[in-house]
Amino acid sequence: MQPGEKLATRPTVGDASLWIIHVIDAVHGDEPQQHVQVTPLRVDTTTNLTLTTNRRNYHLELLAGSGAYMAAVQWRYPEHDAERRRQELERLTRERQSSTRVADAKALRFDYSIRNTSGKPSWRPTMVFDDGSQTFIRFPGGVRPDPLPMLFVVRSGSTQNAEYVNYRVRGDLYVVDRVVDAVELRLPSKDADEAQQVVLIQRSAH
Repeated sequence: MQPGEKLATRPTVGDASLWIIHVIDAVHGDEPQQHVQVTPLRVDTTTNLTLTTNRRNYHLELLAGSGAYMAAVQWRYPEHDAERRRQELERLTRERQSSTRVADAKALRFDYSIRNTSGKPSWRPTMVFDDGSQTFIRFPGGVRPDPLPMLFVVRSGSTQNAEYVNYRVRGDLYVVDRVVDAVELRLPSKDADEAQQVVLIQRSAH
């Protein structure tokens, strides 16, 4: 049964003399999960089985034949899957909001230049800004290249001295946990005959 689901009463079987019903307590991930083992004592017999749990009722028809049989049956729970997706979406939304919140709205700076240095990438950022402690790079909505472009910090004003830097992806944003003066976004080409796509972002000096 569904992880976390428990029988509220003992299983009810129509012909208890020819069927053995045994409940097994197990663990699925971090949650308890009950398994109901059904064993017929002879072939060519049928009966019904009712399982009443803390979440729903199961009404089953059991048939013991002499040929192929089902070794195991597992149910799907669409309403539970939909709820889990909703909760995961809420969690991701909260995570994005908490991780992309600016430190000081009054300290926001938008004076960054964005230019292509190789190729014509459709994913070229539409906005770059910082709040004095983090840098935010926003990409056009709906554009999700696979793989995503890699971000490098440019050292000493030369793209030859670029080095990789850690950053997080939050929806249409790259979030870098520091203010950067110059970065490159690089997306290697899948075709060996084509040059990689590169975008240079630079912060204007005061």
